[in-house]
Amino acid sequence: MGQKDIAEKQLEAYNDVFADIVNALLFSGQRLVREEQLTDGPTGSSYKERSRLRWQDRDVTKYWQEAGIRLAFLGIENQTKTDADMVIRSLCYDAASYRAQVREKIPNGRKHPVIFLVLYFGDSPWGSPVSLSETLALQEELRPYLNDYRIHLFEVAFLSDEQIERFHSDFRAVAEYFRSVRTGEAFSPHRIKHVEEVL
Repeated sequence: MGQKDIAEKQLEAYNDVFADIVNALLFSGQRLVREEQLTDGPTGSSYKERSRLRWQDRDVTKYWQEAGIRLAFLGIENQTKTDADMVIRSLCYDAASYRAQVREKIPNGRKHPVIFLVLYFGDSPWGSPVSLSETLALQEELRPYLNDYRIHLFEVAFLSDEQIERFHSDFRAVAEYFRSVRTGEAFSPHRIKHVEEVL
């Protein structure tokens, strides 16, 4: 695991930063997820491939809970390079999370949603598929029957001013930095709470 990957995970693991990222990017700045509602979730799961047991790891996961009731399983995947298979990888991760819920004893039997964001930190546009249909050799006659899974991809260096202004945590400095690297603009971060992780 690279140093950048470790640093990204450390910063995003803070509940204030995690909630801020989800609120800014998924909920258009509405403060729906509060840091005190988040608890760490499992990042690893296993699967069987060709009679061999394999391990897969997600970057950062959190349970979003209110009054002891689980509302969702949220997470962040970090990418520094484009990945043509990211959609399929994410689909497999999500399926493993749903499979884990099937094994749990849930009182009313209702499962909670699994929602992950993919944060891309590259300085050029993503350019890889963001939906399952884009990864497939798909005959048009089959398109209506395909469950077209999509990833929630956010290109950090390409976020708009409006999107960056929605951040209230240290992630704002991260987003401003990546944009400044891409554009060549001057970078002057706002006040930082988690200094070591941001740097």
